[in-house]
Amino acid sequence: MRTEDDALILRRIPFREASWIVSCLTPHHGMVSAIARGVRQGRGEVRGALSGFHTVRIEVRARGVEAMGTLVRAEIVRVRNGLPFMPVAAAAAMVLGEAVYRFALPGDVQQDVVFAVLGDALDALDSGAMPLAVAGGTLGVLLRLFGYGWRMDACIGCGRGESLVFFSVRRGAVVCDLCGGPYARRLFGLCEALRQGMAGLRWPPELGGLTHADLSAFYQLGVASLVLNGGRALASDLPFRQLAGVDAAGIIMKGVQHDRQGIA
Repeated sequence: MRTEDDALILRRIPFREASWIVSCLTPHHGMVSAIARGVRQGRGEVRGALSGFHTVRIEVRARGVEAMGTLVRAEIVRVRNGLPFMPVAAAAAMVLGEAVYRFALPGDVQQDVVFAVLGDALDALDSGAMPLAVAGGTLGVLLRLFGYGWRMDACIGCGRGESLVFFSVRRGAVVCDLCGGPYARRLFGLCEALRQGMAGLRWPPELGGLTHADLSAFYQLGVASLVLNGGRALASDLPFRQLAGVDAAGIIMKGVQHDRQGIA
């Protein structure tokens, strides 16, 4: 069996003394994992192609559909040389890569769209765009593609479309002032700019009008929603928050962890 496609490398795991097991997203074959033999001991083109955040053309050969394939070729087709030298941007890229690896399941019918969104995000980071805005906006887009989108048009409690000043991470929806008042300590307060940014989210995200605090909240809402649906934290989240100076928002995670009845 032979697979040839463009790919974005999402994960590299050391295998034995000299190899990697690489996991990547492709637009036509979804998630593909293969053994890259001997690359850890060499400095050839394959190692260079797998070491960065580039888009690469891969060729994988396997003995059967269920067997782990061997990576026989990897060539860079879209260079992103700047990312490894921008620590915050590189950390944001790792968050997005981990999110896609965790949630872009095999057979996902939107794998080509996810591939395009992730590639555009890496391009934006490589060109010097604000990492916090790219990470938050892209997580919001990915959440919708993975089926975990937010309801932003009406209160999850009463259905009102006015005074939507809270957000429930557990319900993934906005809450009005009347329904959310009793649970205010467990809900996240929304300013109008942030609510509009979440409601009209599309790619590329238009988040230029948000403050650093709003962008921090936007990012953490995305991560919290992934944690709620995925069951465990993203390993790359904490390093990125530390590098990006993400404002703490413990109330968001409290909302995720709370398991009582009610909208919170």
